[in-house]
Amino acid sequence: MRNVCLIIAAFVFFYGTAFSQEQLPVQSIPTPEWVRVITPLDNSEVIGKKPEIKVEFTGQSVRNNLMVTFDGTDITPLLVLSDNGFQYTPVMSLPPGFHTLVLTAFDANGTQIQKTVTFRSRHSAMLEEASSNNVASVIYSQAIVTPDSSSSGAGASDFDSRIEGNLKSDNKIKQGNWEVTLSGNVRYFDQNVPVQSPVEKGMDVANWLMTGTYAKDSLRMQASIGDVQVTETSNTINLNRKGGMLQFDYNILQLKAFSIRSQQTFGIEGGLGIGDLSDDNIVGASAGIKLFENKVEFRTIYLAGEGNDSNINVVDAFGTSNQPGDKKSEVVGFLLTSDFFQNKMKTEFEADFSKFDADVSDEFGYEHDSAYLARAYGVLGGSYNYDAKYEYYGRDYNTLGNPGALKNKEGISLSQGLNVSNHNVFLALSSSNDNVDSDPLFAKIHQYAGSLNYTFNGIPNLPLGLGYQKTLQESRNEPAGTQDLNTMTDTVSANLNYSNGKILLGLSGLYSVLNDRTLNDADTTTATVTFSPTYNHPNLALTPMFSWNSSKNESTDVRTDSYTSGLNILARLFGERLTFALGGTYTVVKADNDSVDTRQINGTADISYSLKGDYVKYVNPVITLRNTYVKTTDDVNPSSDSDNYGLLLVLTGTVPFSF
Repeated sequence: MRNVCLIIAAFVFFYGTAFSQEQLPVQSIPTPEWVRVITPLDNSEVIGKKPEIKVEFTGQSVRNNLMVTFDGTDITPLLVLSDNGFQYTPVMSLPPGFHTLVLTAFDANGTQIQKTVTFRSRHSAMLEEASSNNVASVIYSQAIVTPDSSSSGAGASDFDSRIEGNLKSDNKIKQGNWEVTLSGNVRYFDQNVPVQSPVEKGMDVANWLMTGTYAKDSLRMQASIGDVQVTETSNTINLNRKGGMLQFDYNILQLKAFSIRSQQTFGIEGGLGIGDLSDDNIVGASAGIKLFENKVEFRTIYLAGEGNDSNINVVDAFGTSNQPGDKKSEVVGFLLTSDFFQNKMKTEFEADFSKFDADVSDEFGYEHDSAYLARAYGVLGGSYNYDAKYEYYGRDYNTLGNPGALKNKEGISLSQGLNVSNHNVFLALSSSNDNVDSDPLFAKIHQYAGSLNYTFNGIPNLPLGLGYQKTLQESRNEPAGTQDLNTMTDTVSANLNYSNGKILLGLSGLYSVLNDRTLNDADTTTATVTFSPTYNHPNLALTPMFSWNSSKNESTDVRTDSYTSGLNILARLFGERLTFALGGTYTVVKADNDSVDTRQINGTADISYSLKGDYVKYVNPVITLRNTYVKTTDDVNPSSDSDNYGLLLVLTGTVPFSF
């Protein structure tokens, strides 16, 4: 009986103990925190443009192996460290939104430990963002040795002292769906000798742009004033001028209106460029609509303007002239683009009609003309691409919106590219002519061109390229007494590049034969070889080069050879505080009939030392000694010989600051 009681007592004790252990929670030992982020707290919202970051070391100090990144940027060198922790205040205003602070170190056992804090910031309780980020820079140059101003050598300065200052400012206010930005550059320039236009001495606003935007869902409205970029098509308007622009986008509709100067102005000269319908203004508008799930877009453009600017080129059928007097222009353009097959075949059709008066003061009125474009292009299978185009530009087509637009040309072009494995082939063909109106007073010049380029990438670090090009140029319907034109040019080229770590070797060659099939028989052959090795290291870069060019006029049997060798060296020492840059070329040009025999040495050497950290932590003052040397020897015309040396002391400083 006693044994039974002992068994029952042991049974009760065992299961009672087991039951009590199941009911008690398991006590885990937490990993001790090695740092405590005092501000900002994790998942908090901070109000301020430059929120202070304050961290305390709660365990063993890790200041000697600590790395801190803020939004992916290493800020460790900027921390204010102590044995108990560190503090950091951003130099520039932070953009509103989410930010991430990551602290990484190693404990006494060599194990990596990390702490991450994420927070959200806004600039004020009222505004999400109200920032002004600025960079002020100044360059002062003082000539110690002034080279002869009559020298044509590069680097020869014509001043004794010069000061250039610039303040770049980017400002933004944002709240909800509204955003206003103001950016610009204020410049100061002065030197001891007169300056050439458009540069002016003194303080000026080089450029500025103010933009207001409202965006919500598929609605976007924007108004801009200042130096605005108006871009529609190359045949209508593509200008950066003083003025204003309004844009409205809603779902499939786009509207734009603009008023800008026709003349290029600098600084604050000429006012705002809007609201003035004088003889220096272009006004216009465009409207577009997207259809079939944005696969088709139709746009129409209208602009009218008047200008009196020597930069506005009036191009007639066979030349370019800058005619005096006010010029007037009106252009109406229509553009239709499509992409039904996801980049496999895109199309573009454009028709433009212009009225242009080269001088409103004379008895001649507007000239009417047109320009057309049809294009199809795309990528098939990811390896084949093509681009086919037809272009027509009337003889009298002109627009103040793009003085460089093509005129008096008609042509077709086709380019195709195929990339298969390590092989890439590109073929281009074109045919064009001028005198599109077949004016009997002028010849019609036809040009044909074809090129085939092949690249092989099958050998690692050793791509090979080969090319062949053929061009033909001939005149037709020449008026009596006009010299005809009939040339054919064949060109072959090859290039080979080798790369291995810090070393890059480049070798290229070209051989060209021009066959003049007229009575002049002025055939020409040209050969060029260039070798350009490069060595790149974080603290040392070497770039030597050598090139040889030889051309021979077969009709005179005179060959001219040109040899150029050069070397550029860039070295950084003492933690990149001392920089040494050396560059120079030696060129020899000699004809075998002794009609040309020149040699030129052109060299520069800069020694720069950065004082950043010595005085002001966030300023980077740099002292530079800039040397220039140019020597020219002409054995045919010794009076052209020159030997010039110049030495400049240049002081630069850059200060970023924000509000």
